Amino acid sequence: MSFSVIEKRFIKNTKKSKDCIIWKNKTSNGYGRFSVNGFRFLAHRFSYMIYNGSIEPNKFIHHKCNNKMCVNPEHLQQVTPKENTKIYYNGNGW
Repeated sequence: MSFSVIEKRFIKNTKKSKDCIIWKNKTSNGYGRFSVNGFRFLAHRFSYMIYNGSIEPNKFIHHKCNNKMCVNPEHLQQVTPKENTKIYYNGNGW
């Protein structure tokens, strides 16, 4: 399966809102999931990887828009677990 086919399949599972790109189906934890060749990914992490590059070990992907279902690569940033907790408890979390 070529990258463009995977990307097209990924995009089919999204819908655009005013600013965000929303994953259509959420799981019980509130995030989207996407599978490629038997490997399952959280949709926002997969989006980050295909559009922004690899994710460093032990890093979280934070939604700057605070929308768990958003897969807009411009809204995603790598943060440490400590940074993620700080963002959450400063009122910028869910």
